[in-house]
Amino acid sequence: MQPCSRDSRGSFDPPRRCRAGGLVALALCLPFGASAAAGQEILAVRACTGVGEASGISGLLQLERWITSAPFRYYGRFQDAAGNLHELEVRTADTGGGVGSVWTNGMRHRETHVHLAVAADTAFVLRSEDGAVVSYRCTRPPG
Repeated sequence: MQPCSRDSRGSFDPPRRCRAGGLVALALCLPFGASAAAGQEILAVRACTGVGEASGISGLLQLERWITSAPFRYYGRFQDAAGNLHELEVRTADTGGGVGSVWTNGMRHRETHVHLAVAADTAFVLRSEDGAVVSYRCTRPPG
């Protein structure tokens, strides 16, 4: 069994890196961010672009179902015009949104807490702890 590991950006590697079976996989891998092999199901992927103050930021937002007490996870990877990578993670009990965090360029230790509000599957709004509001419009990516 290979342990779950981080890649060079500090993000966790895809499920190929975490190969354990059954409950052992869940116990060892879920707390470390492992994906499909450890009980995750991807429900939707949307291509999203920032509007207003966030114009120039775009990327993918993924909705996943997990076998945990907060069964839904939103995870997004967005890039701005300057080339910075912004990542978003929100775990919640329903698909309407919740509280999570955003961090830039792999620096999760410097994350900002945010509230995510989802409007159907075509838009979402992030409200940061300092009161800033960022809106996104989403579509289904091709393919």
